[in-house]
Amino acid sequence: MFAEPGAAQGFVPTPAPANGRWERGESGNPRGRPPGRPDARTKIARALMDDGPAIARVVVDAALAGDLQACNIALARIAPAIKPQAERVSFDFDATAPISKRGLKAAER
Repeated sequence: MFAEPGAAQGFVPTPAPANGRWERGESGNPRGRPPGRPDARTKIARALMDDGPAIARVVVDAALAGDLQACNIALARIAPAIKPQAERVSFDFDATAPISKRGLKAAER
């Protein structure tokens, strides 16, 4: 059998309701996640903090050797793609003019 982690020792799960739904404001996990228990993102971040510089060096070396995928990764971090920005546009609009004449003022300029 598997060894129970410290937070799970003595834990007895609450049985689910007969209709399969919890009542409003009620939870199947009333105590919630134990404090201090890291999630998957935290575990990955900690692992990368240890090996990050070595991984970066491998990617940069591969990019310098001509690996285009590694070059793409390195350049995406060094100089990210420029996102387009919209500029405010203003123009004169005469709502009383006939539809066929409304666009001509802008075209005549």
